[in-house]
Amino acid sequence: MNKRYSKLMILGAMMMGVVSVAGCGHQDKIGYIDSNKVIAESTKGQEITQKLNAKHQEIMGKIKAAEDSQNQEEVQKAYAAADQEYQIYAKAMKNDLQTYMERNIGEVAKEQGVTVVVDKNAVGGGGVDVTDALLKKIGTAKPAADASTSTAPADTGSTENSQPAQ
Repeated sequence: MNKRYSKLMILGAMMMGVVSVAGCGHQDKIGYIDSNKVIAESTKGQEITQKLNAKHQEIMGKIKAAEDSQNQEEVQKAYAAADQEYQIYAKAMKNDLQTYMERNIGEVAKEQGVTVVVDKNAVGGGGVDVTDALLKKIGTAKPAADASTSTAPADTGSTENSQPAQ
């Protein structure tokens, strides 16, 4: 969930935060970034992924404690509270990442003479890859063993899918 949601947030930010620097009669220059690469390799992307993973582990601990009580009502309340807590936290982290990325993408676009920056998946062909310029600007983290094999929760959108079958 973390990576996919982050990618979607970045893509949405780029699509909504289109940088307009072209004048009348000037052809737009389209740039693109590889959001997967930016999240996996940037210091900020890894920081937020680690925070989300830590929060997920914390919440799973709370759920486990509730399950140990063997009171079904408590377990259901714990799942609902945990899901809500995680969603609020994840939204705050993703908003932080989105704001950070919008600011830096805009600056890189100006430096590269690019009018519009979108996710690479939105480009059918052509365009200028500004991924490396963005990574250079925001900084890359040391390659982490878990960057490509994250222990993030599954792309489910909530913690409720961790609930055992009843």
